[in-house]
Amino acid sequence: MRPSFNINYFFVFLFFVTLNFKSQTWINDVSIYPFPVKQCDSVTLTIEGNMPSTNCLSNVEYYITLNNITVNVFITCPGIGGPAITPYLETVELGILPSDSFNLVVNQYLENDLQETNISYIDAESCCNAVSNIEVESDSICLGDSIVFENNNTYADSVVWYDNGQIFYPIESDSFYLHTFSSSGIHNILHKVYDSLGCADSSNIELFINDLPDVELFSFPTSCVNCYDGEIIASISSGLQPYIVSWSNGDSTLQIENLGIGIYTLNLTDGNDCSVTENIEVIVSTGKVKKLAEIDVYPNPTSNFFTIRNSISNNIIVNIYDLNGNKLKTMSGSDLSLKNLPKGLYLLSIKDEISNSVFQIIKE
Repeated sequence: MRPSFNINYFFVFLFFVTLNFKSQTWINDVSIYPFPVKQCDSVTLTIEGNMPSTNCLSNVEYYITLNNITVNVFITCPGIGGPAITPYLETVELGILPSDSFNLVVNQYLENDLQETNISYIDAESCCNAVSNIEVESDSICLGDSIVFENNNTYADSVVWYDNGQIFYPIESDSFYLHTFSSSGIHNILHKVYDSLGCADSSNIELFINDLPDVELFSFPTSCVNCYDGEIIASISSGLQPYIVSWSNGDSTLQIENLGIGIYTLNLTDGNDCSVTENIEVIVSTGKVKKLAEIDVYPNPTSNFFTIRNSISNNIIVNIYDLNGNKLKTMSGSDLSLKNLPKGLYLLSIKDEISNSVFQIIKE
């Protein structure tokens, strides 16, 4: 028996296919490469879309007018095919864009009837042949040390360096720049490069230049030429702790004792890995310690006040230290006081225009 055909089923099927097509998205995605686009880039456009039947074919045309790019996708469906959504992929080589901004309009037509329009915007960045790319191994160094700025494929016709807004001139080589900063603190470095057309690129690096530890040495003489009763005290007034102390005689403390006459060298490294080297001489006692000018301190011992008599200058600065080298007070003038300090032995560092003398004073 010949199978029968139900015309009602056919119209129901056709109704659902038509309803499905009316709700269908035909242009799925429009993308450009590279992204973001620069004015000197050769641009490729990719369109992902859908066709209504398996026998359909896609074809693309485009044109550019002023600041508009119009791309038309034409869908044709020759022959016989099933009513199934069939994806397509089209690429368009737009080349180098003649302007920096465009409206991109993509139209899809089915047998010359417009199915869908996709509108987007292209903003092309300016092309620049200048590239700044510098790095440093460490952004924290010590005052007086040279820093190396590594040159990682920097391209430029001209280069300007700024340190906190001021131009400076590092030493240049093929692969790095070298500079020694003369001040401590924060240094905001700007490396700005230009191509032949004036287009610029830049790199920013923040550096911190650490102060060197401030060390003052005091020596106390031996009582005779062959005696080993001299002392040296190192006072540190700056620098990050902990400190690494190394003396030329092998000691590793701030106060060293039982010394003979001679020159001693201190190498001190602070917590920032910044180092200083200082020398001081232990001499034979002449009644006063490191006598560089006619200076007397009296009364000594004292209960509180004392006077410094200087036959050369009245412009003196007095620093008071404990025996661990810690600075306790700074004073000026000739009539001075140990007020608010406990009883004990202290060091006086007395400085004028030509002398730097060290005395011991006792507060009773």
